[in-house]
This record gives sequence, C-alpha cells and structure tokens, in this order.
Amino acid sequence: MKNLAIHPNQWGAFCEAFTELNRGTLMSVDLHHLDNRRDGIARDAVFQEMIWDTSPACSSIITLRFGQEGEMRTDHVVIEPIHLRVKQNGDGQKFLQIEAENGVTLVNFRSGRLPMEDFESEFKSFGRGKNQSEVAASS
Repeated sequence: MKNLAIHPNQWGAFCEAFTELNRGTLMSVDLHHLDNRRDGIARDAVFQEMIWDTSPACSSIITLRFGQEGEMRTDHVVIEPIHLRVKQNGDGQKFLQIEAENGVTLVNFRSGRLPMEDFESEFKSFGRGKNQSEVAASS
C-alpha cells in the first residue's frame, strides 16, 4: 500500500492539487470521533473541492465540499488538522485520512488520483541522522 503523510507546510498546495485531480469523483466520508462514535458524512457524493483555510482567529480548518451544481451541497469541516495522510492499496482503493481536533475524517474513493509524487512526507527526516534543529545547533 502506498502511504504518505503530507508535510503541514504543503497542505494548501495539496488541497489545490487534490481538488484539480478529483473534482467530480464519487467519494464517501466518515468522521470517527475520539470517543469511538462514527458519523457517516457522505456516501458516493460528488466531490467539488478541498479548501485549506488559516484565516480563522484561533483555528485552521479544511473544508471538504460535495454535491452537484444546482443541488444541495454538503460541507464537512475539519477543525485544527494535525496529520494529513493519503493511501492507495493495490486494487485501486484510495484514502484521504485527516486527523484533527474533532476526530479522524476518512475519505475513500476508487476513481480519481492522489497527488502523492509532488509532496514530501512530514516524517522524511526521521531515521536519517540529525534533524534540522540539531544541525543548526551544531553549526
């Protein structure tokens, strides 16, 4: 299974790329709460866009927007995202997993594409010797 945790400084660009590659794709969304409850947000809904917004005073948010033009739309708001991961298994199933203050949002779909090649992992420096703060301190 391909798996990539997107670096936080690339979340805005990732949201734009994800939107461009997947607008019109059917997706399902579940919100897994920290108390083990699960809410079905959307089932086979038409994806419109993914928006990274850092303008709220205290919180950053990611909004996932679903629905067809001219019909009722569904917005799912992820509050204070912590990790953004993309995964793809061997049979073509794709997942977008967003861990956040309000739980874990899991988006799954088959068609569409994941922009994995254009982004670096937030964990890329793990296990590769000194991290950036150690390098700066030793200079």
